[in-house]
Amino acid sequence: MKYSDCDDCAIRIAWIGVFTSMILALLKYYIGWVGGSAGVMAGAIHSTTCMISSGSILFAHAFSKKDADDRFHYGYGKVEFVLSAVVSLSILIILSLFLISNLRVLMTEVHHIPHVTTVVIAAASIIINETLYRHFICAGKQTNSSAVTAAAWAVRSDALTSLVVLIGVIGASLNIKHLDPVIAIGISIILFKTVGTNLINSARSLMDYSADDSLARRIKPLMATLPSVLLVKHIKTRPMGQHTKVDIELQVAPSLTVSEISQIESDVIKLIKKNEKKIGDISVDFFDH
Repeated sequence: MKYSDCDDCAIRIAWIGVFTSMILALLKYYIGWVGGSAGVMAGAIHSTTCMISSGSILFAHAFSKKDADDRFHYGYGKVEFVLSAVVSLSILIILSLFLISNLRVLMTEVHHIPHVTTVVIAAASIIINETLYRHFICAGKQTNSSAVTAAAWAVRSDALTSLVVLIGVIGASLNIKHLDPVIAIGISIILFKTVGTNLINSARSLMDYSADDSLARRIKPLMATLPSVLLVKHIKTRPMGQHTKVDIELQVAPSLTVSEISQIESDVIKLIKKNEKKIGDISVDFFDH
């Protein structure tokens, strides 16, 4: 599949994700409240985060496609990381309140057996979210979009959450007391780790954290194929949304003319972009001693 087709696919699946997650969230909120399942309510919060994640893809796609200008010389690609960080922080606040609520339920003697409808919505959520995950993760890998990939793992974890809820509801139906709120607390802790990791990664990307350690290791041998390049002094990378910026400094012979150096720069850029996908701007500097 061509990159442009994958880009369009990411937008289509984002729209599908928004509406699907919204419907699942509303059903889970209602059934969790009526059926008395804290686990399903936790799943409802998770589906809400999936809806927000899918929506952020649409905003990020529209904004990041803007051309570089006098105020943003490197473009608007990092808006994906900003949105990811804001959404992650909001989710962590919501999860904190939900965790406290379930801890209070766990410390009481009140126990409700969830209704059978919670089993139905949990099973439906597993099937729907796993299907969405497979489409999201494919589009995320092909477009190199952190927002799309984050949404993929959001719906995958929602599917896993629903699986745990399903087990919890069945156990609670067998009169295993407080199993449902325990499952809800466990889900919240898992989400804390997932969302927290996403927040850290977004913050790192905003601070020009190295895009990919293996990328520099792959580029260096390519430079050895160019006879005019004597030494690779350094290769630095940083994420710029869906693309990666590369800064490379090379040693060349001091006898080379300006025209020859310009040709080497062109060859370096072409060689890197030919062998590596999703590379954005490439800055090539030279030294002769």
